[in-house]
Amino acid sequence: MNHAYILWIAAFAYALHVVEEYTFDWKGWAANVLKLPVTWVHFAIVNGVVVVLVLSFIIGALLMASPIVMLKLRLHPYFKQDK
Repeated sequence: MNHAYILWIAAFAYALHVVEEYTFDWKGWAANVLKLPVTWVHFAIVNGVVVVLVLSFIIGALLMASPIVMLKLRLHPYFKQDK
């Protein structure tokens, strides 16, 4: 079963989150409430880093899980080669 659609849903949800922060002026809120001296460049860089980190985490997790999946699949009768 292919679960790639979950990655697309997560990417779309994060994109909506970025649009929401931009639309509702996250920079102004952060400057007023949190007293953070941020610019839209900081906003773009941080969101870009988050996207890269999340994608690398997902890819890394899939790559680390693949040997376990292959070992489990080898036990199924379809993959037996001793005929």
